[in-house]
Amino acid sequence: MKKIVTLSTCILITCISFAQNPGDLVQTYGMNGISVISLTDRRNVLSDIALQSNDRLITAGKTFYLPTSEWNTMATRLTKDGMLDNFGNNSIFFQNDFNNDEDEEAFACCVLPDDKILLAGAYTSGSEEYHFVSQLTSDGQLDPSFGNAGSYINESIPFYMISLKTYASSSLNTILACGSSGTFDPAMLTLDENGDPVSSFGDNGYYICTELHCYFTDIVVDRTGGYIYACGFNRLVPAYCFVSKHNLITGALVTTFADNGVMKINPFGSALLFTTYTIVFEEDTDLITVFGDYKHTDGDFDIFAFRLHANDGSFDNSFGLNGFSTLRIPSSNEYINTAVLQSNGQYYFGGYTDSSADNDFMLGRIDTNGVLDQTFGNNGFTITDMGLDEQIEKLVLNENESRILAGGNISSGNHQMMVACYHTGYHPSGIVSNKDQGIHATIYPNPVNGDNFTVSFDINHESELIINLLSIEGQLIKQCSSAHKTAGNYSETFHLPSGLPGGVYIIEMKLTNYSTFLKLVNY
Repeated sequence: MKKIVTLSTCILITCISFAQNPGDLVQTYGMNGISVISLTDRRNVLSDIALQSNDRLITAGKTFYLPTSEWNTMATRLTKDGMLDNFGNNSIFFQNDFNNDEDEEAFACCVLPDDKILLAGAYTSGSEEYHFVSQLTSDGQLDPSFGNAGSYINESIPFYMISLKTYASSSLNTILACGSSGTFDPAMLTLDENGDPVSSFGDNGYYICTELHCYFTDIVVDRTGGYIYACGFNRLVPAYCFVSKHNLITGALVTTFADNGVMKINPFGSALLFTTYTIVFEEDTDLITVFGDYKHTDGDFDIFAFRLHANDGSFDNSFGLNGFSTLRIPSSNEYINTAVLQSNGQYYFGGYTDSSADNDFMLGRIDTNGVLDQTFGNNGFTITDMGLDEQIEKLVLNENESRILAGGNISSGNHQMMVACYHTGYHPSGIVSNKDQGIHATIYPNPVNGDNFTVSFDINHESELIINLLSIEGQLIKQCSSAHKTAGNYSETFHLPSGLPGGVYIIEMKLTNYSTFLKLVNY
């Protein structure tokens, strides 16, 4: 693989009707695939997103109420279709004001197994900044059983929260947040499910890593092994990014990992700037992948990822070139803010690019070997340009991973939250191609107008064949036929169910050992 990948072709803006390919916007979500959260007399900023049951999306950040000129913590909920849901203490959003006339923001959120919601962030009081963790009920009300009237607050320990995770500990859900201390050292906080500090972790719930004078940007939990992996960066001279490994119970560094628990990395020379914002842990393979961006010698910013073995911090040489994968788009700036892992081992990364003058949503997909997946979007990328300045802050896959949701901001003029929904092309079976071995098929007419359609196909071996009609999300609508077939050519005609809405559907053709998926448009 080449270490530097250059894109010289134009990147497609994903705003086409009946979007159906991996990387295309889901046209039925919001308005043509995009939901903009705009509220009267308010500016809204999104910091994080999390998925509730039934593919409902929680957004967390802050809201600025113009009449009072005050920033408050904010959370909203979108339905599966990208519409504002009934939620929170203000009908369609949750707002909290810890201290009148001061700024507040939720920097991170997550959803518990019972659909309750955790928000973590900070608020200011005078010249001081304090941290909080709040728990909301599933419908967005402060949960009085958590902390003090719904929130954990500590005004005696300076701590700036950036990322939030939970993990199961016995029968409890333990809360883990990371960021930096008041002295700009990497720091973590652990609370139990009641909102009380876990005394065994660090110093009464707080662990400060004085070995590193920088800060944590993200953490992941290895529940089975009992470890925490964290990433961050230092922009002082010499500049470096790092990955550290910690004991899950105490927070202490695991000294058998890399150099006494910390892997410091200067991938392109210490004179350059590096930012690592997100870390992914693969439990099945015991690998850690970190995503970030760096300042190229030409002066523009480009993106990179590296992968390590979790046991000792050594580089996984099967990823990119000697463990590194970089993407270079000359004459423009690209930044990564977030990444997620799909069940089949592919990674999505999100951020923004100024390749079209203003900043635009940038979403990419790479295979498990670190190479751009050419079947996603245009050469592995999809760019969404709304004509203003937009950037992706966080990504989350929906429940069956057929969609990826990108939460971010429109920052020109009045700040507004924005969520874009894209097709992944992934199905729970893990089979998405219409060129799989064993069967080849075509559909006509296509598009079809609520009437008959014909599938012509050939089979190269004897097998049972089931033909299903699925929604674009992979849900079964109707089994069209089931029969034993010998090798040969066939043509079968089917009728769409009465009243089937217009849109994109999937025809699944299942042999004993293979499946093929074809797209059918009904209008």
